[in-house]
Amino acid sequence: MKSVLNTSLGSVTVIDLTHKIHLLVEMKFSSMLKTGKAVLKSTVKGASLLADSGILDNIPIVSNILSGAQLINEVLEGKESADTALGEVKQTVDLVSPIVVKIGQAADATDQGLNDNLKAVNDILEELWEHIDSYVKRAKFVKYAAGESYSSEFEKDLKRLRKALDTLSFTLTGETLVTVMRTEGKVDNLAEQMQKLGATKTVQQRRDSRLSSMEIDDRNVDWFEDEPFAQGSFGAVYRVKYEGKVCAAKMVSLRDVPKSQLEATKKEYKKEVALMGELRSNNTVQILGAITRPTELVILMEYCEGGDLRGLLDKARVGEVEFDHGAVCNMLLEISYGMRYLHGRPSPVIHKDLKSNNILIDREGSGKVADFGGSQSNNMSSSRSAKGSGVGTQGWTAPEVIDEGLSALSLKADVYSFAIVMWECLTQKIPWDGKTDGQIIKAIIKEQRPPVDESMNAELKALMEQCWSEDPKDRPHFDVIVKKLEAIAPPKVRRTSSTGSASRQSEKDAQAAKELEELKASAIRQSEKDAQAARELEELKAKLAESERARAVSRAKRGELERMNSAQKSDTEEETSKKADAPAPPTLPPPPPQPRQEVASPLASPVAQGSVGASEETVRLEKAYQDAKSKRDIPLMKELKVQIEESRKLDEVEAKKAAKKQGRKNEIANLKEKLDGAIDRGDFDLAEKIQLQISELEIWKFTSNEKLKEAAEEWVEDKEKANEKYGPIEDWDVSEVTSFDRLFCWKSEFNEDLSRWDVSNVTSMENMFESCNAFNSDISTWDTSSCTNMCGMFSCCYAFNSDLSSWNTSNCTDMSCMFSSSRAFNSDLSTWNTSKCTNMYSMFESCSAFNSDISTWNTSKCTDMSFMFDGCSAFNSDLSTWNTSKCTNMSHMFCGCRAFNSDLSTWNTSNCTNMWKMFLDCSAFNSDLSTWNTSKCTNMKGMFNGASKMTKKLKPKGARGWF
Repeated sequence: MKSVLNTSLGSVTVIDLTHKIHLLVEMKFSSMLKTGKAVLKSTVKGASLLADSGILDNIPIVSNILSGAQLINEVLEGKESADTALGEVKQTVDLVSPIVVKIGQAADATDQGLNDNLKAVNDILEELWEHIDSYVKRAKFVKYAAGESYSSEFEKDLKRLRKALDTLSFTLTGETLVTVMRTEGKVDNLAEQMQKLGATKTVQQRRDSRLSSMEIDDRNVDWFEDEPFAQGSFGAVYRVKYEGKVCAAKMVSLRDVPKSQLEATKKEYKKEVALMGELRSNNTVQILGAITRPTELVILMEYCEGGDLRGLLDKARVGEVEFDHGAVCNMLLEISYGMRYLHGRPSPVIHKDLKSNNILIDREGSGKVADFGGSQSNNMSSSRSAKGSGVGTQGWTAPEVIDEGLSALSLKADVYSFAIVMWECLTQKIPWDGKTDGQIIKAIIKEQRPPVDESMNAELKALMEQCWSEDPKDRPHFDVIVKKLEAIAPPKVRRTSSTGSASRQSEKDAQAAKELEELKASAIRQSEKDAQAARELEELKAKLAESERARAVSRAKRGELERMNSAQKSDTEEETSKKADAPAPPTLPPPPPQPRQEVASPLASPVAQGSVGASEETVRLEKAYQDAKSKRDIPLMKELKVQIEESRKLDEVEAKKAAKKQGRKNEIANLKEKLDGAIDRGDFDLAEKIQLQISELEIWKFTSNEKLKEAAEEWVEDKEKANEKYGPIEDWDVSEVTSFDRLFCWKSEFNEDLSRWDVSNVTSMENMFESCNAFNSDISTWDTSSCTNMCGMFSCCYAFNSDLSSWNTSNCTDMSCMFSSSRAFNSDLSTWNTSKCTNMYSMFESCSAFNSDISTWNTSKCTDMSFMFDGCSAFNSDLSTWNTSKCTNMSHMFCGCRAFNSDLSTWNTSNCTNMWKMFLDCSAFNSDLSTWNTSKCTNMKGMFNGASKMTKKLKPKGARGWF
């Protein structure tokens, strides 16, 4: 590659254009940037870029970089469209030339930092070229076998390249850019544009003061793609980067809204976005926030790599992907989970436009319900395309909604739409394909439905026909749909996203065969190892026998030595007695002391018991060694000796860490004394230097929530680099941080040891470990006495089961969704103080293992217990003493608690307004609730459905919606 990098380059016209482009990037003139990039791409194509520009003379390495980027692009030309891995490589390499051209012309060649950054970019391009060259030369079947490993290599290279380019982009100062524009006669224009930007920022600041917590600053979003990747029902959808993650940005145009209603419409939008942001489920798309612009709204949401369900079905129809019975059942089950969650909210959410286009597929192949929020607002509905008309898409719209309009909307309208989605999954076709909207409406009003194929699965077909019943009352709720699908669906098999193809299956089969051969070879190797182990065992037995013989010889020698010492002692005593009777000789100085000679024993211990600074583990091993020594268990002594040596090495590492940390603290203390002295003397230049030194040493000490969150993101992205920068995460000083909100949210692999963190000043831990699937660190010693918000803290932490019995929760007011879907969690929480907690919504939802005794909890201030134990199939704690006098919502509270049968006869339910499906499927429950006061309860539908042992039904006075 280096020989190619020395190719001479030409063309100077693109230099000026590149400077303009990159200046406009920083000034955010996106429309001009699109035009500039297009011109740049057409101009740079070919081998002419820098001749006669003077750049090669200024900084020669620029030539290597641009030649390398051009070479890679030429090799990838035409290949990236058929290979997603190469496509991503080309997108990133396209960024190299514009940035490097700008740097090469305007920067100082003597700047060592600049040269280092350029060299880093050049080195990365060389490594990337080697990987690409190796990949494109491989045969097709070899690519299939090694595709994932190459993709991983490309991903590492591109991540390093993007970081290097980011660093390079910050090399030029604002002064240099102004100099460039001055040479182009654009200074006056620059001043005018900067004034406009300042005015825009002022307006933005005034607007931000009125936005909800979901408002996102447009300047914090990286719009790295010029064209939308999809078209939604509201408008175009772009891929963007926000807080280091790829997200989807949906553009909602407000141009058609009358000017007099524009501000009111914006406020209504932002209110709906805030409501959508509160919806959290594994099977609904997460809304991250919104950006408000003069004539449009941008909604940022979770990006699903697999596209939508409609695209998946289209590919399945032509055989590109496999979508068998099991995949159909699992997809329908995931959609029904999402819809059950939306309909089961305290304020139920009606989707209004449920269809295959609004079901997105994540990278694991799971379905997520999308576009569910805007349906609640008339303003939002009015801004839909004419096709939707605010009541969904015609082919999926329920007949009563077509007939009566929005006034007929209900939860059952979504059930009808779900039936059409079922039909799509079963047939892979588009419903009512080829018909106009008018023809579709006439057919639905005449009670016609899409054609049913008799080859369909009988159970799914029956459920589908029930869901699209003409009378909404005959359609089942999603609770029922979920249960029926769970009974039909086979165990879920992990799917790949819709970008796969049918050929992937043959690749997997080949891989499986290869793995089988490797297993056979491994079994042969294991048998050889077993034979070797048997031989070593025989040798060890022979050595033990030899050792026993040596011990017998040693004992004989020791006995002989003792007899000789005894005889010598007798001779010495006799000699001493004779000398005592003789006259005293003249006094002489005593001889120098001789070192004591000891006979080395073959059993002398190589272990110094109770080593200084030893850990508990080392001390334990040393004690075990001494016990083994006393029993003369040589094999065990050998094994323990190895373990002790390893443990001591770990002790040494920890001791070095502690010494380094203490040394840093001592150095900081000394510098602070010098800082005080410099301030007292008025030597402020020295004081600034000392302050900078202190800041560099205190990099591991976090004084702000933002700084900690930034460090956590860096740790997850590159653990080794973050460790060099901040030190080990277990030693981070977070004592001055007050908020852990969403600190490790969605970091599925995170499982670091945080036991030593000082969290005594933290007041909020909202969603701190949400969806950290692997997290199970021991945080039992945390001081949580200051924390008031633990909402969603361990939501979806499937492995988490740390002992939290010693936590101080006396000041916590919100524990909603705290352990939701933490399936393994069953810690003893009997000692928790919940006297200030007002919200326990979904606290233990789907904690199937949870059965802690929480009978002593103080729930006197709790107002919402809906879904609290939903799906806790093992739960049966005695809750008879709970104070529920202030609770207004108990919807689904014990839903699915099949073992639950506590006596709740003494509960005060006088303020509860919602008991919908409270004891659904509580098959063991049979408490006498005849004394309950349900005068304020307006919804008791399905309260005892499935509670087969419940014999004493309530007969409340004044209650509505009973059963």
